Amino acid sequence: VLFAELDVIQKPAQTGGVTPNDPGFGSQWFLNKIGAPSAWGATTGSSSIIIAVCDIGCDPSHPDLVSKYVPGWNFYDNNSDTHDVYGASGHGTPVAGQAAAATNNGSGIASIAWDCKIMPLRISENPDDLPHVQSAGSTGHFGSASNTGTPFSAATGRVGGVCAVAE
Repeated sequence: VLFAELDVIQKPAQTGGVTPNDPGFGSQWFLNKIGAPSAWGATTGSSSIIIAVCDIGCDPSHPDLVSKYVPGWNFYDNNSDTHDVYGASGHGTPVAGQAAAATNNGSGIASIAWDCKIMPLRISENPDDLPHVQSAGSTGHFGSASNTGTPFSAATGRVGGVCAVAE
């Protein structure tokens, strides 16, 4: 016999939960609902994973996001200006924050994948138009983001939110 192993059911390793020290965490009830604190015991993401936020842009000066951005693209105006047209109170900035804001830093909110990066992709000017924007990603593959050459494909067909991941 060259190789043998037991035929058993292996339960996943139990990980301890993580409670971030961000003041907004207490009001983010959905993070406990999806089991984020337990998941954070195993991983908080990776800086090699880039989450593309397809929305009305992201605030480039938001303190919990500024260190998380990689260059994106404004498909609406066909340029590199990806700022949120409504500033920090717009739609794209909070979506980016929920996905990958700096977390466990004693300020702001907690995010799901706090060690990941964010690529802002502006696809509309008005958040009310987002459900109606037809995204190439909803049919399969975007190709690459502007001049970055970063390939990515749609993670979901939903537009106006986190809709793509690049690796």
